[in-house]
Amino acid sequence: MKLQVFALLLLSTGLFLTADTPYRSFSFHQSLNPALESRYYLLRYHFQEPQNASLLTSYVTGVKRGFNHHTRRVHKELHLLHLFTPSGIHFQALFLLLYPLVWYQKRTKNAWALLGLIALCLSPLSLDGYESLKRIGLLKAAFLMRSHYKIPISPFVLFLLIFALDYIFGTYQDSPLSFTYSFLFLGLIFSSLDRPKIFFILNLFLGQILVGLLTQTPVYLFGFIAGLILTSLFTVLFPSFFLIFWLSPYLPVSFAEAPINLYREGLIFAEKFVFWGPVFTPCLMLAFCLIGYFAFLNLEKPKRLRFVFLALIVLTTSPLENQAKRQKTIPAEFQKVQSKEFKQAKYSRYGIRFRNEKNQRCRLQLYNGNAWREYCRS
Repeated sequence: MKLQVFALLLLSTGLFLTADTPYRSFSFHQSLNPALESRYYLLRYHFQEPQNASLLTSYVTGVKRGFNHHTRRVHKELHLLHLFTPSGIHFQALFLLLYPLVWYQKRTKNAWALLGLIALCLSPLSLDGYESLKRIGLLKAAFLMRSHYKIPISPFVLFLLIFALDYIFGTYQDSPLSFTYSFLFLGLIFSSLDRPKIFFILNLFLGQILVGLLTQTPVYLFGFIAGLILTSLFTVLFPSFFLIFWLSPYLPVSFAEAPINLYREGLIFAEKFVFWGPVFTPCLMLAFCLIGYFAFLNLEKPKRLRFVFLALIVLTTSPLENQAKRQKTIPAEFQKVQSKEFKQAKYSRYGIRFRNEKNQRCRLQLYNGNAWREYCRS
C-alpha cells in the first residue's frame, strides 16, 4: 500500500503536467439554463440571506453565481472549492436517500433491485457536462456488481481499472483537470482503506500539498483540518440541500433556509482558525513531506531517528544548493514594524496584509530572513 500512494502521486503529477489547462482560473460567474435560473432567483427572493441562495444553487448544480468576495475566500482557505463541483461527495451523499433500496438489495440479493441501483448510478451519463459525476457513477456501479457477484478483486485495483477505461474511452478528454483531481484524491482514499485512520488524513494532506505545488497556491494546515470536518458535515447535510433546492416553493422559508444557513455559519466560524497554524508554501516542503512520510513508513524505529536528525540538518542549512545568499534590498517606503494590532490578517505570496489599530491598510514583509518591515497607508 505504501508504493500505491507513491505511484498515485507520480501519476497524478504527470496528469497535471500533461493536462490541456492545468492552471485555469476558478470561475464564479457561469450561466444557468432557464429552469435553474428561475429556481435561483426564487431562492434569492425567499431567503433572508442572498448568499444562502447562491451557496445552495452552487452546491446542487455546480454553477457559481452571486458570490461575494468573502464567500469565495472562505472556501479557498478551507480547501473546499471541490464542493462547488458535483462529484463523489455529492453522489455518495445522495445515495443516503436510497439506503432502503440498498439495504433491501444487499439482504435479498434481488437482481431487479441491483439493476435499478445500477441504472441510477449510470443516469449522470445522460447529462450534458458533469464529467465527475459520470465517472463516479460508473465506479459506484462497478462496486455494486463486485459486491453482488462476489468478484475477487480489491477495491484499489477495481478503482484503477475503471479510471483506466474512463481515461481511454470516457471523460478525460472533456475535462483533464477534473479527471486528475478525482484520480488523485479517490486513489489516495482507496489506498488507505486497510490502514489506520491517520494514514487516510496524511494521504489527503499529501495530495493537497501536491495540488498546492502544481497550482502555486498555499496550503493552510488548520484550514485543511477544518475542511475535512466541514466536508463530513456537508455529506450529512447535502441530501437536505438537494431536496430543499427542488422543493423550496412548497416549504416554509425559515425551515428551508435553516440547513444551508447552519453550514454557512460553520464556514464563517472555521475561518477564524485558518491562520492559527502553519501555512505550507509550494516549495521544498512537498519534497520533505514525501520523503519523511515514506521514510517513517518503511524504516525501522532506530533508523527513523537517524532520518529525523539528518532531515533537520538539511533543513537548517540556509540555501539548499549551498549557493551564496542573496540580500534583498529593503524599499524606502518600508519602515520598521510599529503597528500594535494586527486585524483581518491575510497571508499572500508577498507577505501578510492586515489592518492596524489606526485602521490603516498595511503590508508586512520579511527581508533577508530576519528583518520584518511594514508599509501602511490610509
